[in-house]
Amino acid sequence: MITAGCLSVVATSCLPGFKTMNVLTTTPAVRPLTLPVLLSALLFAGCEQEPQIVRQQVPKPKAPPAADGMLAALAPIGDNGWFFKLSGPKDAVAAEAERFRGLLKSLKIVGDRPSWTAPSGWNEQPASGMRAATFTIGNDGKSLECTVIPLPARDGTASSDEYLLENVNRWRKQLGLNALSSGELQTSLETEGGIFRINLADGTPVTWVELEGTQSGGGMAPFAGSAPFAAMGDGAAAGPQMPPKGPAGPPQGPVGPAGPPVTAGGSASETAAGSSELPEMTFAVPDGWVPGALKPFRKVSWNVSDGGASAEAYISALGAAGADVAQNVNRWRSQAGLAPISDPAELDKTIEKISVDGQQGDLVILQGSDPEKTVLGAIVVRDGTGWFFKMAGAAAAKPAQQDAFRKFVASVKFR
Repeated sequence: MITAGCLSVVATSCLPGFKTMNVLTTTPAVRPLTLPVLLSALLFAGCEQEPQIVRQQVPKPKAPPAADGMLAALAPIGDNGWFFKLSGPKDAVAAEAERFRGLLKSLKIVGDRPSWTAPSGWNEQPASGMRAATFTIGNDGKSLECTVIPLPARDGTASSDEYLLENVNRWRKQLGLNALSSGELQTSLETEGGIFRINLADGTPVTWVELEGTQSGGGMAPFAGSAPFAAMGDGAAAGPQMPPKGPAGPPQGPVGPAGPPVTAGGSASETAAGSSELPEMTFAVPDGWVPGALKPFRKVSWNVSDGGASAEAYISALGAAGADVAQNVNRWRSQAGLAPISDPAELDKTIEKISVDGQQGDLVILQGSDPEKTVLGAIVVRDGTGWFFKMAGAAAAKPAQQDAFRKFVASVKFR
């Protein structure tokens, strides 16, 4: 038997949320402690545990993809679409939206091209390559660019709803957005759901989009096979000529350059179409090639017939920056009904290296299941200019015309 005249018992609760308690019991009487009471006291005294710290690995939240913005517009002028485009970080682009709209509202059609007034804070750069103008915005090393590029539409359809839809969906794709149907495009126009339109003084409609998304990889080069170049039929060459410098029309403050010349006839065009020389070169025109009408961006053009099959052949030029062989060959492959090739080594196997007046060139013969879409093309870069030689149509599938095309390109002599 255990007795205690003065017994101290320390009891620690093992239950969550309870604190350790020190209980001091003092009794003057000597009382026997029963076994249950003693066991309870010992139980409370011996069940104290150290608190445990549980460590877990929590994945760091991923930052959302950086949002991109785009302002892009199409102004159909004659057979050409004039494209205005500004893209970059969403907030930076949004800050320029009002000035972008101001640029579009300032447009005035002078002949077959627009003039404009540069918005405040936009610095206009000289025409270069396929660009009729470039505006730089900001000077902190992170400046945006707004480009102005004229491009020919297939069969003069720059003002068609189909051409507009192609380009709106091209822009949407570049930001990872779904394509619109023609009905959705019309609804967006009517409700100004990110697509807007104004009419210039002469009635020319200018349509623009204000988009947000995540820019896809691979850039936004118009040579990637998308409209507007993918929409270019035989009426356009591989790219536009270098636009002439200087303003068009009466001064209106800072005015944009006129852009590349668009010939539509006249004595100069007729002379070029029937000649065997250009200011930059001479060449031997194959038998059976007859002068054809000049179309936008062509230096010279011929109609070709062979056994009931026809084709068009022509020469065009643009800045060397637009003469990327892989991009242009893949664009031509698309026109020929062939899939583009992404593997550079595989693409090289389809390109034949040639010599043109001592300059290295590249030549392709592209024929799919439809002979009407056959494309013969050659690219030569000389002194900063990309020269394009092309034949497209069913006659291009004829071995005799393929041989004539090779001899034609080989006959070129640069001045």
